[in-house]
Amino acid sequence: MMYYLKCLVSIVKIIDTQKEKEIIYWFQWLVIDVLCRIIHFFRILCSNPF
Repeated sequence: MMYYLKCLVSIVKIIDTQKEKEIIYWFQWLVIDVLCRIIHFFRILCSNPF
């Protein structure tokens, strides 16, 4: 995970150094959102076995 984040940061630095923090901040929230959805999905899956 950290490897991909480092890659993203380096790509961002190449593209635009000023927007770096904005994109990292946005990416962080995207990751958090995706993780929450996955956890929620597995909770539903575990509580409702077929």
